[in-house]
Amino acid sequence: MLDPKFLRSQPEAVAAGLARRGFVFDLTRFQGLESRRKSLQTETEKLQAERNAGSKRIGQAKAKGEDASPILQDMDRIKQQLADNEQALAALQAEFDDFTAGLPNIPHASVPEGKSEDDNVEIRRWGTPRPAAGAKDHADLGEALGLMDFAAAAKLNIVAGGSAEDLAIATPLLQAIGQRVFHVGEKPAAANLVKLCGNFALLAAIETMAEAMTLAEKGGVPKAKLLEVFTGTLFDAPAYRVYGPILAEQRFRPAAMTAPLGLKDMRLVGQAAEASRVPMPLLNVLRDHLLQTIATEGEDIDWSAIGRTVARNGGLP
Repeated sequence: MLDPKFLRSQPEAVAAGLARRGFVFDLTRFQGLESRRKSLQTETEKLQAERNAGSKRIGQAKAKGEDASPILQDMDRIKQQLADNEQALAALQAEFDDFTAGLPNIPHASVPEGKSEDDNVEIRRWGTPRPAAGAKDHADLGEALGLMDFAAAAKLNIVAGGSAEDLAIATPLLQAIGQRVFHVGEKPAAANLVKLCGNFALLAAIETMAEAMTLAEKGGVPKAKLLEVFTGTLFDAPAYRVYGPILAEQRFRPAAMTAPLGLKDMRLVGQAAEASRVPMPLLNVLRDHLLQTIATEGEDIDWSAIGRTVARNGGLP
């Protein structure tokens, strides 16, 4: 996926770059989308300024004992227009995302122009090619030997950090091994921070489920029944659908993510939080439960086994 900032600042360069690989970039449509976006954004900012000025005028009118009804009516008009603009901007953003999702990546300057691999230029050759009769493709061999799982790889979401130029070079490879690439910042460390935030949020969800299940079971509601309600209503999300059954059935071995690895990540989250001066009281609970789980269950237990710790602390067997 192309960086939106780069796309907006240099659309002609994007069009030229894509033309090198035989792709026609619809510059007219893109400029039309951008024009509508800027117009809506300018109008929205103007309305917001009018709303702020109107709020002051209302206060001044009331302080003087004057009738503020006309101003209030005008504020209602502005409020409605802002709501309409918000919907229009959301629809426009969805159209923009759909447009950019179909754009391929810009080839590096060193890549020869062409529409297929037949246009590649051979730079050098080493040795003499041997007959390949009966040879299998490496992908077929890897899948047959259980070394490659293409079905699982196609479901990967990849978080990347780095410059837009570097990402443009790496994206073809990233797209080949995953279904979506998220560019989260110009610094590579941003991707690692997102990974830590994700693991913290996931373990927090496990903790939440474990505490809720413990409360429900002590009150006579089976864990599985509570999970059925959760995933059938407000919490129909991958975290609940994947870890909910594990907690309900207490399937903590073999571990997909061991408790010591989880504890390591929570320590790194703590270091990042301290460096950024961000209080994270829930983090302390998660670390304590991981330590208690490792002490009672061993090093090979899954990090979701904090659910067993929560249950025991709550008086369940």
